[in-house]
Amino acid sequence: MVDVGVFQNVGEGVSTTHFIRAFSHYLFENRANQDNKHSTKLFLSFLDGRAKKWAETQPDDVKNSWKALKPAFLVHFQLDETSVESPQVHYNAYFDHLKLQITFLCHHQEWDKWLRCLLELLMDVLSEMVTQWGLAHAAWMSLPSELQAAIPQPKRGVIEFINIYKSHDMEIHWELKNELQCNLATSVEEQVHKAPDSLRFQMMPASPPMQQGQLSPPQMCQLPAPPVHQPLTPPHDFAQFTEITQQTFLDTPQGKVNYEAALHDLEARHPHATIQLPKDEPYPLTPGTLRPRSNEFHHCGQDGHCQVACINGAVPQPKQNYH
Repeated sequence: MVDVGVFQNVGEGVSTTHFIRAFSHYLFENRANQDNKHSTKLFLSFLDGRAKKWAETQPDDVKNSWKALKPAFLVHFQLDETSVESPQVHYNAYFDHLKLQITFLCHHQEWDKWLRCLLELLMDVLSEMVTQWGLAHAAWMSLPSELQAAIPQPKRGVIEFINIYKSHDMEIHWELKNELQCNLATSVEEQVHKAPDSLRFQMMPASPPMQQGQLSPPQMCQLPAPPVHQPLTPPHDFAQFTEITQQTFLDTPQGKVNYEAALHDLEARHPHATIQLPKDEPYPLTPGTLRPRSNEFHHCGQDGHCQVACINGAVPQPKQNYH
């Protein structure tokens, strides 16, 4: 039960804002915030003393409606609606507080203050929005890597996380602080040693060094030989093709002489020809001279067709049609 005297004297205990906020969280976690009549009944059951008497003096339209009773209660105790934050506001405030800075490691009092504020914000976050393990895991992940190696990951909640840190000796804190300062000093010292080397490299003379007032003789070097230009000759294995003009010779003694002369001239002009006409046969064989039913294409006085489909014998063509 809560008396109105507690509201009027905040120094003695819970403030009015905290009471309304806690009651709003209670409704949210019990899923009673959607029922207006049930919410009003629960709120009146928490009041006692002068606070209960004040509620009894309210008209029925205010006393039976949580939407009307809540602002009337805040106005009576000189508060406004904006002083009561929503659950989402406290959720955001908790995770904003987890943005831990490395500077907290340098001051023990600042670190303790951060832990106390973390515990206070934890009490305002609803369990419906995030579990206790999720809050503790987020707090552990916000620590610097040096502290994560020294403090084990919590398995229950934020209170366990805080107790684990408190159980560790503060020597860990100072060792980490000294290690950070040592790493910083080492980094600065390395940069100081690298600076002269970089300056020496930048200040090197562009000309060769002088010995006893004289320049050192230049080093003799052999120039590369110019490329030898070879004549462009076609490769021997390159296949060359020459088109031969088609010729026709008559089946006469003079035609035979002309045929042999043309053949001799062809061999003289193309000595590397791979295909040569047979010399023993001045004319190739005519169609129709092969064995029957060889499916030879022949002529029998009709249009050209296969021998197997013709009952007529083959008629040799005149030799002058061949060359």
